[in-house]
Formats: sequence, structure tokens, C-alpha cells
Amino acid sequence: MKKRSLTPFGLAFLDIMFCGFGAVVLLVMILNGEVLKKREAKSEDLRGELSRATISEQLALERLTQVRKKVDTARLESSSLKSAIEGRGSDLQKVKVHGPPKIVDSRPDFPFVVVSPQCPKGNVWDSEGLLAMLDEVTHRLRIDEKRVYLTGLSMGGFGTWNLVGKAPGRFAAAAPICGGGNTRDFLLPKSREALQTLPIWVFHGGKDGVVKPEESQRLVDLFQNRLKSDIQLTIYPEAGHDSWTKTYNNPKLYEWFLSHSR
Repeated sequence: MKKRSLTPFGLAFLDIMFCGFGAVVLLVMILNGEVLKKREAKSEDLRGELSRATISEQLALERLTQVRKKVDTARLESSSLKSAIEGRGSDLQKVKVHGPPKIVDSRPDFPFVVVSPQCPKGNVWDSEGLLAMLDEVTHRLRIDEKRVYLTGLSMGGFGTWNLVGKAPGRFAAAAPICGGGNTRDFLLPKSREALQTLPIWVFHGGKDGVVKPEESQRLVDLFQNRLKSDIQLTIYPEAGHDSWTKTYNNPKLYEWFLSHSR
């Protein structure tokens, strides 16, 4: 085999070739490095967009859930209002849909005689007629007149407040639920003492869209500040118009009633 001689030109050429090849390799490596950086940057951007998309999707789902809750609440409010309105008339079965009339129908041991008047369709409560009915019932059924308790829900809550203002001395305790009334009914000098000493426990839903909780709060403030009454108020923060189911299902309400006597 013929031995190849190394000339300066050949050596220089090889050096150039190797240096050039090294430069190409280096250049490719640099270029590849830049490509990787760009890819990483794009990947980071994509991850950022994906993260933002995920957050947006979560926010959208949360908003959708909130909207659904509002729709469900509105439906319940509408159903409650419809039930309250349809409770008027002459069909006593409608009275048994809520509260003590419903409970006494399924609990023979319920320790109360429950009297549930029904407001005539298109009318409002007749306080004189209600008091006359109370006289008749207490006489016929030999009710202990010192242990007569008053409660009502929605329109019945307004009726409860109305009777409290008209004849506070007739009742041992009262529990108006999601109702309201005219403040002037409670400022009569002749009934001031009876109102001051009448135990009253008020209930309302914090999210009631039918009868605003301010209706109860206004009367509670009057009793506390003007009449110096030891009135109680319970607000259910998440409840809508139906604040009566939770109230009437609570045994403490009936224990509270029975702890009072005129």
C-alpha cells in the first residue's frame, strides 16, 4: 500500500475540513438549541393557553352552576308563592299542604289542637272574624285559654302579625313565619303592655324573594327598640320563601310554645 505523504496543503485542507465540519456540527447544535428553545417557548405558551382555557372552563361551569341554582330557587319561590295564593278559597285540603295541619294529619300524638282557618279567595284576613272563631273553638273544645298559641306562614304570617297587633292578650306566644305587618298596629297605648310581654319568635329566609326578610326585621326592630320586647328572630341565610318547613320540623318550636302560658 502506497503511503500518503502529508503536505502543508493537505494538512491545512484537513484542518479546514475538520474545522469546517466542527463548525457545521456546532452550527447545527446551535440551530437545534434555538429550535428547542422555540419549541419550549411554544409548549409553554400552549400550556399557558391550556391553563387559561381550563380556568375559563371552570369559571364557566361555576357560573352555570350559579345560574342553575338561581333558576331552581326562582322555581321554588314561584311554587311557594303559587301554593300560598292557591291556599285561599274553600278547599280545606289545600291548608294541609304545609305546617301544623300537615303534621297533625300524620302524627296522632301531636300535643296540640290545631285550628287552621282558610282565607276566602280574593280576600285578606278578617281579624274580627278570626277572633270570633277562636272564641267558638275554645268554648266548644274546652281549650285552656291561657295556652293558646298563634303561628302562620307567608300570608298566614301577615295574619299572625295582624292578630298579635289586634289582640295580644289572647295568646300565650306567637311565631310568625315569612310575614310582615303595619308598624302602626303595634303602637297603640292600650296594647303596649301586652305586646311587651308577649313571647314572639320570628322566622324568615335570608333569600326570600316573595316577602323580603326586611319585613320581619322592621317589626323586630320596632319591638326591640320601641316596645323593649324580648322578641326573637331567626334568619335562615340560604332559605328562600319556604322558611316554614325547617321551622315546623324543629321540635324546639313546640317546646318553646309549651313553655309559655298567659
